Amino acid sequence: MMNENTEIPKWLKKLQHNSWNAEILLSGLILFSLTRAPKALEQVFSRMVQEYGLAKGGYDNALVLIETGVIWLIIGFILHLTIRGAWIGLVGLSYIFPKGIQHEKLPYQPRYLRLITKKTDLISLAIRIDKVASGVFSIAFYFFMSIVGLTVLGFVLGAGSHYIIQSIFEGESYYKAQNFASLIIVLLFLIYSIDFLTLGGLKRIKWLQPIYYPIYRMMSLLMLAPFYRHIYYAFVSNFKKWKIVLGVLTYAILSIFIIFYMENTRESDDTTFSGIDFYARARGMNKFHGHYENLNEGNYSVRAHIQSDIITGNTIRLFVVHDAAFEDDIKKVCNYDETLTNSRRDSMGLACMDQFYRIYLGDSVYQHSPWLYHEKQATHQKGLTCWIDVTDLKKGQHKLQVRIARNQFNWVHAEIPFYKE
Repeated sequence: MMNENTEIPKWLKKLQHNSWNAEILLSGLILFSLTRAPKALEQVFSRMVQEYGLAKGGYDNALVLIETGVIWLIIGFILHLTIRGAWIGLVGLSYIFPKGIQHEKLPYQPRYLRLITKKTDLISLAIRIDKVASGVFSIAFYFFMSIVGLTVLGFVLGAGSHYIIQSIFEGESYYKAQNFASLIIVLLFLIYSIDFLTLGGLKRIKWLQPIYYPIYRMMSLLMLAPFYRHIYYAFVSNFKKWKIVLGVLTYAILSIFIIFYMENTRESDDTTFSGIDFYARARGMNKFHGHYENLNEGNYSVRAHIQSDIITGNTIRLFVVHDAAFEDDIKKVCNYDETLTNSRRDSMGLACMDQFYRIYLGDSVYQHSPWLYHEKQATHQKGLTCWIDVTDLKKGQHKLQVRIARNQFNWVHAEIPFYKE
């Protein structure tokens, strides 16, 4: 706590009075950057999944959480710039009309005049709005960082417990241990959330401190609280509790709504938030732009792509993204020997790919050229490529399937519809 006799440095006073300069500049720059953020985030997480074999479910959840944080930043900074715009207007009016609003010259009924006379002084109103704008700027950052912290918490505890349990337990014991660990993580998060929603209610209970303090310290560090906790305590200690509780609950409810909306509209056929009932993303009924290089230039390939949705010649060029999660399965399929020399191991790896992947056109296995390793230059994705001769294929619509050696090659990794002219 700052002592009342502590003298505020001149540079800090000057910065406090002119903070709007930095706020407007940062809001504008960040808003411009945030328009590109979702695509960049998706590429980063896609690469993590493909290069390091991370669970796609965990990646999807983390992506949705961080995108929710980005949405809060966008909302906050748009609101901040809007308020700053009103503030600049008031500052200008206070210079043009130093007497402010002269309500005595407004022949209105008393009930309307009361609304005006409360805020006659334009300078006082500008100062008040200036404080509101600065508060909105801080809150936007707090909302974003708290969601990023929640993502880090889930990743560290979830992934950490998974790898530790995986190295110790096997079979049924693994699933029991994993369920127990998940229960402990949820319990810790609930305890921390109760303290957060009650504005530090658990911190007031003296006998609970030997138990709760270690939990609080661990959860705070994992949620990156040192970066933003002072914003929280500044508001908690300067506003009425009911206002803070209402704000926190509103933030939590709206965040849950945003997460629910994004989860249900990302890749599902859910039409809860749409007036369109007749639309589906199911395989065989949807043409995904990411399956075609000409429609997805410069973007990440999710699983596989061909050169175009319309094949004008007699050759299809197929690219399959290599996923680190498949490595163990591939080695099992071909009895991969890691003791071989590098050159022998590389050639054996390509032979393994031929045993792991199969190409189907329609319902039949189709021959293709030998696999070659290939890196997509635009995204630096590692994968495999081959060429498929479709000279004998009739004109019309067809489907190409990439299947993998799971469930006797009934596991469809990618299905790509195309039209042959």
